[in-house]
Amino acid sequence: MQQLLKLVKPYRGRLAAVAVADALGMLMALLVPYVMSEIVDTGIADGNREVLVTCSVLMLILSLLSLGGNLVANKINTAVTSGYTRDVCRATFNKINALSYERYSEIGPSGLLTRATDDIFNIESIVVSNLPARRILVSGSDKCSLSILNCRPTIGITCIKPMAPFF
Repeated sequence: MQQLLKLVKPYRGRLAAVAVADALGMLMALLVPYVMSEIVDTGIADGNREVLVTCSVLMLILSLLSLGGNLVANKINTAVTSGYTRDVCRATFNKINALSYERYSEIGPSGLLTRATDDIFNIESIVVSNLPARRILVSGSDKCSLSILNCRPTIGITCIKPMAPFF
């Protein structure tokens, strides 16, 4: 596992960018309900057309910023995922080529083929899904928004806290 995490090091900066873009996108999405409550409480209840228009434009801007943050995070995360998988495949190929003939015969071509294909996919799924990128913030964004709406900050803290060990 330690060798697999060493392969993540070249991508730390991009992973930080993914986390920041995701956090900004999530923050913008979480601000939309507050603007909506301002529309209902002030704009509709008081009949203030100016507040209605201003808050509607602000909601549109927040939604576009949220979309932009998520698109940027997805674009960078895709590059990180493909680069990481390429690095793991390359390391696996180099390790297989360094095996002695006896060890190669002992493992067998079918075992090596499985390690070079299915196992790499499984490793990529496990390691990349646990990186401080999309999985934590995207699956955590619903929990965070629910925690803010339900006044349960412990859920919000637990969805963001796992990011710290990777930086």
